[in-house]
Amino acid sequence: LGTGGLGDKSFNDIAYAGAMRAEEELGIEFNYAEPEAISEYEGFQTNFAKTGEYALIVCIGFDQADALNITAQAYPNQNFAIVDMVVDLPNVASLTFKANEGSFLTGVVAGMFTQTNKVGFVGGMDIPLINDFYVGYKAGVEWANPSATVLDPVFVGGWGDPTRGKELAVSLFGLGADGVFAAAGKSGLGALEAAHENGKMGFGVDSCQDYLYAEIIASATKRVDVAVYEMIQDAIEGKFVGGKV
Repeated sequence: LGTGGLGDKSFNDIAYAGAMRAEEELGIEFNYAEPEAISEYEGFQTNFAKTGEYALIVCIGFDQADALNITAQAYPNQNFAIVDMVVDLPNVASLTFKANEGSFLTGVVAGMFTQTNKVGFVGGMDIPLINDFYVGYKAGVEWANPSATVLDPVFVGGWGDPTRGKELAVSLFGLGADGVFAAAGKSGLGALEAAHENGKMGFGVDSCQDYLYAEIIASATKRVDVAVYEMIQDAIEGKFVGGKV
């Protein structure tokens, strides 16, 4: 899993759900690790790979790429998959998504429902992956409501800090935003909580987070669970193919 671990009700949780589905429907057995820092990725990847017991090792998150470049070359007969980044090796399947497209639709909803004509965005980190969510969201808002403004994005700086996510969302509400889109993993839970406590609109990410609060009126779902499940299925059926998926 990515840093932040289980319980984010978003990226890690939905990836884990894909493995759970494979366990139930395909009869697989799986183990998992919850790294607390990027520096731990290579060790966990290596520990799994050196056993030779796994049909597939799935690495959740773009920031596992550097470690995986090393591990996958060290174990060329081991199949790997990585979510949200491309690792150009024959034994690695790179699972990428068009986050801007789903976020565009989220922006359309925000643009249609805003009353102040201002909405905000809280990202986990200021990186291309998260900026892809932002640009799609902004384009969707402006397409649906040319009078609306999307405030400059703010970033938590990590995936496991809901307190900071909440603070940033409150700051956006102070600037007049009446809705916030949170693409920040577990950090985003704080932003959505702020929306609930302040009676503002919230927009979830990765998994459907609408159930969290009545104020969460839409979510940009990214079906990492389906991607993980299908990669596991291919691996155990001998259909694994490396490359960008």
